[in-house]
Amino acid sequence: MKPIFLRQALGIVVGLLIIAMLTQLRPVFVDATVQPSPISPISSSVLPMSESAALGGMRTTLKSAPAALPIPFDETLDRDVTARHVVVIDANTGEQIGGRGAGVAYPMASLTKLLAALVVVDRIEGWKQLVEILPSDIREGETVVHVGDRMELYDLFVVTLVRSSNTGVEALARSVGFTRGELTSAMNAVAAANGWTTIYVTDPTGLSPTTVGSAADIARILAVALSRREIASALGTAQYQWSTYSVEHVPLKRYSTISTNELIHPTAKTVGYTTTGGKTGYIPESGYNIAVEAVNAHGRRLIAVVLGAATFDRRFVEADALLRWAFDATPSVQPSL
Repeated sequence: MKPIFLRQALGIVVGLLIIAMLTQLRPVFVDATVQPSPISPISSSVLPMSESAALGGMRTTLKSAPAALPIPFDETLDRDVTARHVVVIDANTGEQIGGRGAGVAYPMASLTKLLAALVVVDRIEGWKQLVEILPSDIREGETVVHVGDRMELYDLFVVTLVRSSNTGVEALARSVGFTRGELTSAMNAVAAANGWTTIYVTDPTGLSPTTVGSAADIARILAVALSRREIASALGTAQYQWSTYSVEHVPLKRYSTISTNELIHPTAKTVGYTTTGGKTGYIPESGYNIAVEAVNAHGRRLIAVVLGAATFDRRFVEADALLRWAFDATPSVQPSL
């Protein structure tokens, strides 16, 4: 056989081998386009109230689609980020930019309240209605609201997220007609409907270490939560003022509540981005957790999740390091006008 034919035959064989290899690699390319949830068209009149609320209305969800492989951490970042599970995703596409143990279920602590907010917000009919805090609402944790306080429902919703009130979650659930068990079931239903397969809720406040989820799924929950105006407003608030009321809806006392998320405060020394919203969490079994969204000058939005940081401050330091690295490691996206 002449050399030219040998070269042609060899080229064909090599080409076929490359195609076969790429075909085998295709399942590795995962994550995210933003599309309407398949659960959106379901009518609330067809379902029982609790199930209808669990499924919700129109909602953004992140679905699997071809995407670039995550970028490996550089040596400095790999050394400095010590949390057990971390991830950075593109908030618009769901593409994972980088991570460590991002798909492993882990105690969510108060990050669980993001999912509780998604369920409760769909059942609220009037934000101005008064809710009285009852003895049965009281849960362990910081005392933000007290037995006998009457609050407007919107204030209770915001304070629960801003200050991560466990008692607030109980009062919110009751105010929309849920028992704790019904809220828990509804949260698991939302997770299943959206494909957040690592999420499993046993306590809607996150106090139980058996309430778990991966960093990647928590990032996706935050992306959806921030697509809801009422939730985004609360998660982006550094300090919130609210009142208690008499039975006649007359203001009694004025209070001020500061966010547990230090990256949202005006004093945060973030460089190259602005924090738009986030949520913290802590129980002894989880260590210190945070999920936070940030946007740079070009309009690119990223979400970082840190699970299991060793100290109160480290979660903020490590989330900041992840965001700075991710904004630098990936091209800026100029928003279309």
